[in-house]
Amino acid sequence: NLMNAIMGSGILGLAYVMANTGVFGFSFLLLTVALLASYSVHLLLSMCIQTAYLGL
Repeated sequence: NLMNAIMGSGILGLAYVMANTGVFGFSFLLLTVALLASYSVHLLLSMCIQTAYLGL
């Protein structure tokens, strides 16, 4: 339920950002945030692999 509230407020904010920045600015910002999120997930997964308890 909390996740739905967080995602809903984020999606509602997209229309506001697009209205203020225009199509090209919105596309650039959306792509930038998507790339940063993807890189963050990559870093988290690589840290999970490096700190696994395989030797125990």
